[in-house]
Amino acid sequence: MKLNIDKYETLILELPLDNHGFLVKYKNWKKNFTSEFTKIYSILFESNEDISINRKMLFSLGKKAIESEKLVDYEKFILYVLAWGYSSWRIWTYKNSRKIFKDENIETMARCLKTNLKQEVIGSEQFKKIVNELDWLGLSSITKIIYFLDIKIDNLKPAILDLQIIEVLNSNIFYQSSENIVFKYWNSEHYFKYLELLNKEKIETWKVELFLFIFWRSLV
Repeated sequence: MKLNIDKYETLILELPLDNHGFLVKYKNWKKNFTSEFTKIYSILFESNEDISINRKMLFSLGKKAIESEKLVDYEKFILYVLAWGYSSWRIWTYKNSRKIFKDENIETMARCLKTNLKQEVIGSEQFKKIVNELDWLGLSSITKIIYFLDIKIDNLKPAILDLQIIEVLNSNIFYQSSENIVFKYWNSEHYFKYLELLNKEKIETWKVELFLFIFWRSLV
């Protein structure tokens, strides 16, 4: 079970991982999220302006949250990760968006992370516990959070698994397996298999994930 990406190694190594980011437009969020979502406006858009968010910034916010152990730093980290993750499409059309961004749920997420992610490595059962506790979040959002906190799972380096990456894996463009696995979005066991797959590569797992995300429709 291995990714077929060896011929793209030079390209993957040159990917500007830290600078991979998006512009999050204040006016779009202001139009679709009312003032009752106070944490969006007091933390994410505290200056009432568009914000640029890249991976380097999110790693920094994650590190600060872990080191400070302050709830507000975890809340800021979570809001920035979610805004980065949903910046390229209309988050307000997502059926769970109102629930995700409620003030009490942002706080619940922050408390969950502060309690369960104090160490650099967690076990697979602990990961499943977090998924169950934050059941209004999809695996995409949870794996982004784990990734930017740089928390290993069973000593495997973390990586983002979203619907697009799942589509890549199931397309057989860069990956074929004798196990005939059809990766599914809500399956934590499939996430662990995905991490095993990426951690076998000699190239940094994060750059492999970014390569799959950006180029899967462009390279055959």
